[in-house]
Amino acid sequence: MSSAQSFSPVTIYRQRIAQINRCPNSPECMLITGAKVTLSSLLASHIAPEDDLSFPLLTSSLTVTTEIYVTKNSLAGSGREVYQVPIGYVTHPKKDKRDEFFVAAEVHPANFGISSVLIAWQACARILLSYSAQCGFVRSTNALRHSSHVLRGVSR
Repeated sequence: MSSAQSFSPVTIYRQRIAQINRCPNSPECMLITGAKVTLSSLLASHIAPEDDLSFPLLTSSLTVTTEIYVTKNSLAGSGREVYQVPIGYVTHPKKDKRDEFFVAAEVHPANFGISSVLIAWQACARILLSYSAQCGFVRSTNALRHSSHVLRGVSR
């Protein structure tokens, strides 16, 4: 029995951002067509007018689980691309040739043809610790600092 999956083609909508309204609760960007798109605060903090926003036309609204790809055309920002995507399986941390740890995360549903992303382990540790603190799992900043140090030293 074959385990191959069949994927139906997805229409990708790509448009240039005209302006961004950075409301704290629901940042919104206006595309050059006049369409308004509500984004997560995290994603909105990394984009600027003149950037190109791409997303699959699958749902009626964009959420934090919507696959969104941004090509940076503006001079602002350090990276050239921003990619928001739901992920699945994540590998154990491995060392790269610079002796820094990273993990590979499987992309779901991979509408842009990107099947996995590499994430620096320090970024993963910051995200996990931040989430743990928000959920009340870590009660003090000293525990956060200690946990961060421990997480950076993990290897398999």
